[in-house]
Amino acid sequence: DVDFEMDCKGVVDSLYSSRTCNSDPGDILGDYRIIQATNLVNSHVKFIRRQANEVAHRLVRMATLISS
Repeated sequence: DVDFEMDCKGVVDSLYSSRTCNSDPGDILGDYRIIQATNLVNSHVKFIRRQANEVAHRLVRMATLISS
């Protein structure tokens, strides 16, 4: 069981939408839906405000700076 949290409400809403989008991001979301249905059955993607996820946001920023 894994819960994913992200601060992009549009992506989270798209993951749980029945609509399909003919674009590269839409294809990636479609691939994720397949992976979730087959390998991550008990997993969920949840929207969380950036302010509530400040630690993760700072870690990503630091990793980006280090990799540069």
